[in-house]
Amino acid sequence: MSNPDPAAATTRHLIVLILLFTLWHLGLARLLPVTQDEAYYFDWARTLSWGYFDHPPGVALLGVTGLLAPGSALAARLGTVIAGTLTLIVLAAFYRRCGLRQGSAPLIALVLVATTAPGLAGGILTTPDTALALCWALGLHEALAALQGDRRRWLTAGLATGLGLLAKYHMVLIGPVFLWALVRSDPKALRTPWPYLGGLLALLVFSPHLFWGADNDWVTMRFQFSHGFATESGPLVTSPLPEAIRGSAVTPTEPALTLAGRIVGVLTYLGTQVALWGFLLVPIAAALFLRYRPTATAPEPESMARDLPPAAPRSPDIDTMALPLLWAGALFPLAFFAVIAALSAPEANWPIVYLLCAAPLLAAALRPVRTWVWVAAG
Repeated sequence: MSNPDPAAATTRHLIVLILLFTLWHLGLARLLPVTQDEAYYFDWARTLSWGYFDHPPGVALLGVTGLLAPGSALAARLGTVIAGTLTLIVLAAFYRRCGLRQGSAPLIALVLVATTAPGLAGGILTTPDTALALCWALGLHEALAALQGDRRRWLTAGLATGLGLLAKYHMVLIGPVFLWALVRSDPKALRTPWPYLGGLLALLVFSPHLFWGADNDWVTMRFQFSHGFATESGPLVTSPLPEAIRGSAVTPTEPALTLAGRIVGVLTYLGTQVALWGFLLVPIAAALFLRYRPTATAPEPESMARDLPPAAPRSPDIDTMALPLLWAGALFPLAFFAVIAALSAPEANWPIVYLLCAAPLLAAALRPVRTWVWVAAG
């Protein structure tokens, strides 16, 4: 009898895991009442357009399934559930490309993404972040394929980027991530047309929203910039929107932030991001302790070393071509909004795409405490 293929077994486990998460999302999508923001987005879905007052059209597209059964929360959220499942499937393929092909590491990486607070909400509640996460995952997958040799895949990475911009403007942050990965992993690709054609394709896909914005006084971009860069002393980016629309959050009569206030803002932002991991912080802390605890072992005699059995084969490490992409994808969104936190008050969900790259980087370290991961996730 032939030995079972570990990679095939891992694939089966991933399929079961994704199915379980999908069933969980379907159940909660049916039970939870529709939130105020969701009702707003579902109303958009009744009249599709290339743009709306405060967001591009992606979130409205998620809600078109509500037209199948008006008044049903499950029907309205079905597009979100489908997008959440597709995100998990794409991430499973991306983590496989990263080198996590067998054993518990790919399962851990997927569980980390799906059971943090943003991951749980992303497959149930309809928000622009749901569509953004799917496009971000697609962009990462295609960019890694390009870095690993098929440079034409920068076209599909650009396509994913353009679709992501139609979901949420935050997708623009994947540009510096791609650039860093290119410089570190495949600098010669910058002398080929493919990355530039990918960028052009992203712009072409996004262009209908730009034309819509030009016809509508750039209302969406002006709102988002005044909202995203608002400070206690007023907006960093001046918005000509009426005061009634801008709201009191940007009233220019408040005192400017002090240095201490800026530090508190950054620390509050970082603390919020840590808190979003929930109970998963327990196995993460345990894994870091096991990895970095001081050890003192006496060197073994050479004769004893010769008598030891050969070491068990190690699990595949993350591919060297993937590491710059993963580190940039994990750190850049966090750092960008940390800078914003020193000037304004970013919402907790704004940098959450960093989780998609942080999860595989943590997965290898969490293998020794994988049982703790399953318990914490549950």
